[in-house]
Amino acid sequence: MSCRLWVEPLMSDEESAVWTTDEERRTAASFGSEQRRREWLTWRAVVRRELGCEVAFAYNEQGAPRVVGEALHLSVSHARDRVAVLLSQGPCGVDLERTDRRFERVKAKYLTPEEELLSSDPRFLAVAWCAKEALYKYAGEEGLSFTEDLRILAFSDEELTAQIKDGEPLQLTIRYPEEGYVVAYL
Repeated sequence: MSCRLWVEPLMSDEESAVWTTDEERRTAASFGSEQRRREWLTWRAVVRRELGCEVAFAYNEQGAPRVVGEALHLSVSHARDRVAVLLSQGPCGVDLERTDRRFERVKAKYLTPEEELLSSDPRFLAVAWCAKEALYKYAGEEGLSFTEDLRILAFSDEELTAQIKDGEPLQLTIRYPEEGYVVAYL
């Protein structure tokens, strides 16, 4: 199965206007946060720009975005001033994070003691968070426990093996698209 990933800076209003509809821009204008508005418009613009055509978006029962009328799966993430967009022919999940976020404070909520021993890389807490978020999106099932249902089995600098519940092992790709960022996807 092939997938395509883009990690990009947030677009200006002028840049995203080329690829977004009047209705989307009106909806985004109602958001209380300029950051949230730019993230929302940027990922939509990236999808249309890369597909080279006008497509519509909707949300599934879990609130995840989807491309209407296309045999494509979509996953979206954002971190500070970047968005990650993943398009795939099958189920997919992506997460993007800053590596300088303070994950230490919340690691017990998403990382088991066994998983914590998998790496001494200072970026591992961010990588593990990304992996679990991407797995959650991939699973498309509400209420999964990050410590009980989503498990990291192995980690190397560019690949991570994980499992959802008792399913088959899954390979996630780990990338560091630029200094200070990590992205995990499958």
